[in-house]
Amino acid sequence: MSSHEDIPLRAVKYGVAVSWDLGRQAVDLDLQAVVVNDKGCIVDAVYYNNMKALQGTITHSGDEQTGKKAGLDELIWVNLPRLPVNIRLVIFVVAAFSGGSLRDAQNGTLHVLEEDLQREVGRYQLEQSTYQVDAVAVMQRSESWILQVIQEPAREGRHFIDILEPVLGNIIRAAIPGAPKRQKVAFAMEKAAVMDLPQAHSIGKVYAGLGWDASAVMDIDLDVSAVVMTKDCEVLGAVFFGQLEGWALKHSGDNLTGEGEGDDEVIELDLPAIPAEVSQIFFVVNIYTRGVTFENVESAYCRIFDSSGEEMARYALRDGRGEKGLVMGRFFLEFSGDAARWSFQALGSFCQGQTWKDSVPAIVSLARKSAKQLQMRSGTISFLGGQPAGGHAPVAAMPPIQEPPRSTACAVL
Repeated sequence: MSSHEDIPLRAVKYGVAVSWDLGRQAVDLDLQAVVVNDKGCIVDAVYYNNMKALQGTITHSGDEQTGKKAGLDELIWVNLPRLPVNIRLVIFVVAAFSGGSLRDAQNGTLHVLEEDLQREVGRYQLEQSTYQVDAVAVMQRSESWILQVIQEPAREGRHFIDILEPVLGNIIRAAIPGAPKRQKVAFAMEKAAVMDLPQAHSIGKVYAGLGWDASAVMDIDLDVSAVVMTKDCEVLGAVFFGQLEGWALKHSGDNLTGEGEGDDEVIELDLPAIPAEVSQIFFVVNIYTRGVTFENVESAYCRIFDSSGEEMARYALRDGRGEKGLVMGRFFLEFSGDAARWSFQALGSFCQGQTWKDSVPAIVSLARKSAKQLQMRSGTISFLGGQPAGGHAPVAAMPPIQEPPRSTACAVL
């Protein structure tokens, strides 16, 4: 079948997959999907670090880094009847995270599947692009769903987050004329969910704003700290009210009450300037006031925003517990071959500790776990070989993917 030919999608479940072979060099291709609503806004996404979208309606099979294994390397399933009625587009992107350009991936092929792995309804050669990222296909809803293979390369970037404009924006505006003139992301995150950031040199500084509402009947002193760690889980120190700057991080200062609207405390991160020895940065909130726990604190949240003030992600804690420490989230640097990228993971993990130093054992325990391990523990991950979107048993389950994880967590010492 040729590109730009419409495929009617009349069945319940469709998969878009990518396969490639190991050539002279290992190329790490990533299959990603971006979900767009009827207003032309990006509302969710799936990729190697965030393996389900829209409560499991769209699921990702997992990360393959070399193309060495036989058959399909990465696969995204979409359960069409379960998509919310306001979803108009699902845009599929293939990116070379490391190892070269798209044309360096030998025999790169895009597959379209209907209902199960045995029923392939379309196969296309990936564009032999000298660039690293390509929008390859779109599922679009009008009166019914169709899929169109488009192959739109971007000149820069290695991830969908790098090509919001002009590539994804143009695709969205062509399908939804009233869509925003400039695309951005603003994800509402679940516990353990991950948001990959744009490349450090392009985004520059980002900010983590943390806020909460303290009890109206007592004064509660909460302290936010950014705990800095190496890839070997060595704690280098922290930026907190007693040390407001370090490791290219800046603390806004201590809010003693939590009163007022907006963020209570903010951490600035100058991503390109963070020292090479820093691999993870944890945000921990500690209650210094004696006799008080997080049962007395409401509406705790952590949000990530850029230098323009535009919010990229927000994680809101649903309830409190009788502890004095709370690890809200982490930035971690992920490596694959010659490439690296910062990501943010929502954690919401309660722990002991009146100060950040008291919470170090809990932080180290989290640091030793990969993003995927924490997603499995929290139930936010969905593997293809298990229960698919739609809740019925798969017709043909994919074998578990046995890829080595990208380097995100510390080595267990």
